[in-house]
Amino acid sequence: MLTRILNVHLSLVRQMIAQNGQSALRPLCQLEMPVVARFSDLLPRFRFVSHQHPWGQVCFASDGILTVVTPDGLFVVPPQRALWIPSAVSHEVSCWQETRFRSLYLDDSYTSDLPAQVVVLGVDQLLREMILHAPELEHAEVAAQDAYIRFLVYLLQRQQRPALHLPVSQEPRLQRLLDALQHDPADNRPVTAWADWLGLSARSLSRLLIKETGLNFNQWRQRLRMLLSLALLEQGQSVTEIALTLGYESASAFIAMFRRQLGTTPGAYLREIRPAQATSGSTV
Repeated sequence: MLTRILNVHLSLVRQMIAQNGQSALRPLCQLEMPVVARFSDLLPRFRFVSHQHPWGQVCFASDGILTVVTPDGLFVVPPQRALWIPSAVSHEVSCWQETRFRSLYLDDSYTSDLPAQVVVLGVDQLLREMILHAPELEHAEVAAQDAYIRFLVYLLQRQQRPALHLPVSQEPRLQRLLDALQHDPADNRPVTAWADWLGLSARSLSRLLIKETGLNFNQWRQRLRMLLSLALLEQGQSVTEIALTLGYESASAFIAMFRRQLGTTPGAYLREIRPAQATSGSTV
């Protein structure tokens, strides 16, 4: 089970086979409005192959969890979060379970105040409703579309930015380390042991990690485990099972880590990502 989830969520999702076919959505050649909504209900193991476009994108799932891979790393997007992807950034989107995918494409002339890099954003109730009702703009007047996108950008700017991103590195020694940690996230060896394994001092390894990923060893391993736990929770594993799988001494230790990272408990998180199904709008 863990190996399968690791392959999907941490090996850049490249080995996943889209058994249900690629996206049924027609590719856009241009944006006919300042904001274009495209909604699709994705089947398990679905994948949008790596692509980019000349406009910004807000990725959101009203139900299910999205995994997005960019040159900067891997991002996990549960329903109470969204992902902002600036124009011209290559990205691959996939899901493990059935997912209600809601995507907004924004004209670049409106997005100069949004981040220049890919970032996970919180989604409060107002922003959620704005996203879900975006298809109604298709026949709206230009002034209404303009007002909508300006308010949408304002809401995106004010959202929290949770750490649901695993930075990756192509540095050979760090790639070897990260591959090993992905293969066995329960390996609790300290940084000194990992440094010896790589032929480095602990100090050199720490400096290299911070330079390449922005995180020290403990932070990176904790982030990895937290992202893995989201997939395991979605698969229905208990908190105790997940704690043991990820190398924690007890369920309480895992819960404490989860709360530090996401500001909530695993149980509360599950309740949040499995709300009553919202109106999906038409698939376009």
